[in-house]
Amino acid sequence: MMKVWLLAAVASALGCGFIVGWSFIHRKEFLKRRGRGPGAAASDGLFGAVRRKRRQREASAAIERHVPEMMDAVALGMKAGLSFDSAFGLYHARFDDELARACAQAHTEWESGLVSREQALTDMAERFDSAPLRRFASNVSRNLKFGSSIVRVLGALSAEAQAAYRTRMEEKVAKVPVRMLMPTAMLILPAMLIVVLGPVMLELL
Repeated sequence: MMKVWLLAAVASALGCGFIVGWSFIHRKEFLKRRGRGPGAAASDGLFGAVRRKRRQREASAAIERHVPEMMDAVALGMKAGLSFDSAFGLYHARFDDELARACAQAHTEWESGLVSREQALTDMAERFDSAPLRRFASNVSRNLKFGSSIVRVLGALSAEAQAAYRTRMEEKVAKVPVRMLMPTAMLILPAMLIVVLGPVMLELL
C-alpha cells in the first residue's frame, strides 16, 4: 500500500511540475506578444513576419469558408432578376461576417467611383490572399464585360470552392493525430513508465 501511495505522489509531483513549467513558458510567450518582457523586441524582430503570415493564413481560411455561400447568394439574387451590383449588395447587407464586411467595402469603393469594379474585387481577393476570390473576381469581370451569363459560372465556382474547402479541412483533421503525439508522449508515457517500472525499482532498492 505504501508503494502505491509513493508512486501516486511521484506521478502527481511530475504532473504538477510539467503544468507549472508549461504555464511559465506560455506566460513568457504571452508577454512577448503583448510587447512586454525582456525578449519582446527580439521576438517581434525575428518572428513578427511569421506571425503576420500565420494570421493572414487564418484570415484566408475563415474567409474561404463563406465564399461558396456568397457566390450562391449572388447567383440566387441574379436568378430572381437582380443585377450583379444589387445581388452583391443584398449579400453583404444580409450577412454579418468578415467576408460580408470586405464585400461591403469593395462595393462602396466601386459605387463611389474610387476604383473600377474589377479593381475593387481584385483588391479584395489580394487582401485575403484567397484563390477562390481571385477566380470569382476574374470571372465576374470577364462575364460582365462581354455580357455573358454569370449565374452558371457562379454555380460552378461555388461547387469548386466548397470542394477545395472540404479537402483543406480533411487534410487538417488528418494532421491531428500527428500533433497529438507530443502531448501524449509528455503527459501519458511518463506516468505509465512510473506505474510499470516503479514496483521493479522499489524491489531493486
